[in-house]
Amino acid sequence: MTTFISSSSQNMPYKNVQTVWTTGIGIMAWQFIMFHVVKAKAGVARKFISHFQKLPRYIAQIIIIASQVFGRALSRALREELSATKYASKPGSSSAKSTNEAISNLRHGMTLEEARQILNVSEKLDQAEIEKRYNHLFSMNDKAKGGSFYLQSKVVRAKERLEAEIKNRGLKNARKQANSDGSEIN
Repeated sequence: MTTFISSSSQNMPYKNVQTVWTTGIGIMAWQFIMFHVVKAKAGVARKFISHFQKLPRYIAQIIIIASQVFGRALSRALREELSATKYASKPGSSSAKSTNEAISNLRHGMTLEEARQILNVSEKLDQAEIEKRYNHLFSMNDKAKGGSFYLQSKVVRAKERLEAEIKNRGLKNARKQANSDGSEIN
């Protein structure tokens, strides 16, 4: 057996760690530690092997759970698609109308409902009422009066959106009237 005692620590027992390892206590401690480490490694290896043997079962469980989740998501998506298709095929639900609204919403950056809420106007869209509410809100949000440029821009966009809707309604009414008279308006 090799000793780890340095020449300066031979006369002083337990002065440093090297001295402890040469005593019987140190050797017994080392044997105890090594025995339990080896035993623990064997236990870990046994547990690993037993888990490794159960691996096909775990993989099968993962596949079953994943397929259930995927199946639910697929069935929900199919149901939503079928209901959307049924709604689109009903008379009175014109896709051209919704397409025109979507284009107008994109062009002006907000929906008609949002514009009506910002300016607090009714559904009939009276031009005088829109102008009155616009002037009031625009002046209240003036930056010189401590207002917000962001809110001012929202008010402007709301007015533009409502004016575009009034123009669209006017064109539709003119087309209806022209169709009933027999003339054509583009």
